[in-house]
Amino acid sequence: MDGDSSPETLILLEVCPLTYLRVIANETGFEPLARDERAHSRMVLDCCWSPDGSFFATASRDKSVKLWKQNPNQEWTAVCTLKMAESATAVDITSTPAGPLLAIGTESGAISLHTVEAKEDVLETKLVHEIVSR
Repeated sequence: MDGDSSPETLILLEVCPLTYLRVIANETGFEPLARDERAHSRMVLDCCWSPDGSFFATASRDKSVKLWKQNPNQEWTAVCTLKMAESATAVDITSTPAGPLLAIGTESGAISLHTVEAKEDVLETKLVHEIVSR
């Protein structure tokens, strides 16, 4: 299992290699807030919170990275899916003056960088740089 905690709150994100994720609140003794048994169609390999804790990312062997945020009903849902050419094995998000920057590592060692922009209830990404492993 892999996990990451949100920066501002006592919320833990836990992913299991068997395709599921859980969002857990510490305020009430680690009570599950959300669970998705089929977050991805294959193993979930990594996850991370955005620096402000407003969304998180999951990376999977199913060749996708998903961005998740809470909807108006306070449910965590996937609002953006990035299709990769190969398995996504690592993911991280950092802050920049222009907004969040998403880094994705793949099975071959390639790394891609994507800007993330919030638009109403969705998140949009744009590829800004790619480093291909040889």
